Amino acid sequence: MNAVMTDSIFFGAVISVAGYMIGIFLKKKIPILNPLLISIIFVIAVIKIFGIDYETYNSGAKYISYLLTPATVCLAVPLYRQISVLREHAKEVFIGIFAGVIASMGSILLMSYLFGLTHEQYVTLLPKSITTAIGMGVSEELGGIQTITVAVIIITGVIGNIIAEWVLKAFRIKEPIAKGLAIGTASHAIGTTKALEIGEIEGAMSSLSVAVAGLMTVVTASIFAGMLWFLIKRVKNFFVDNVGIFPEKARHFFRLIAGTRVKGYVKQTNLVIVIELTFRGVFVPADGRYIAAHGVFAPFLEE
Repeated sequence: MNAVMTDSIFFGAVISVAGYMIGIFLKKKIPILNPLLISIIFVIAVIKIFGIDYETYNSGAKYISYLLTPATVCLAVPLYRQISVLREHAKEVFIGIFAGVIASMGSILLMSYLFGLTHEQYVTLLPKSITTAIGMGVSEELGGIQTITVAVIIITGVIGNIIAEWVLKAFRIKEPIAKGLAIGTASHAIGTTKALEIGEIEGAMSSLSVAVAGLMTVVTASIFAGMLWFLIKRVKNFFVDNVGIFPEKARHFFRLIAGTRVKGYVKQTNLVIVIELTFRGVFVPADGRYIAAHGVFAPFLEE
């Protein structure tokens, strides 16, 4: 049995499509279920039960990936049909998408800080609400873990697809444009499939959000990952001039947002904060002067 399945080059594609069809069937019976989530569980179960390695499965399943690009391009069709709506509300649309992008990354920053995540883990989660192709590139550029980024993006999309209608009803969002922007910005292409089910305008706006939110995230993610420069200017005087110590919570926050190693020490009653930007090799003492890498302050850095 195993040999029959694994010898076929289309084995992976067949069980993937079969899993999705089963998901669609079950969704008709139990609306809360998500076909994509069902298909993932089905494929994992088949692979584990029959002892098939991932490489064998992927040798056939990879052909489905070839359809990803044309399927994404097809999302432009409902947008084209609603181009007049976009022109009429262009300002509101782009402001709404930008607000969604900032809310997404802002929540990641806050939760990463509260749960004590490292900088690497933090930037891994930043692109959670954009498409996989863009998200992987952003994660790699910022020094994140790509495989975890892909998993987080898929989970975000599936959850968004499942709860989208409930959230819209809970917050009494009835405007079609607002619905589409919210779904697309929060849960990318997977959420867009739900938006298309709700209505054509919702699908069109969600399709637009997927593309625009991806581009905005590429720009703003690097800003969020490097926010240390802004924060130093705002808080250094408070910690240096008034506190006299560098609290552990604040120290962790600096490590999180810029991947830094920070150590404060007291010398002649003045606190000197030394920060090494590990990805640039620049030391920034508390008075704002820039010292070359491995300069005089290097001995005071934490290992």
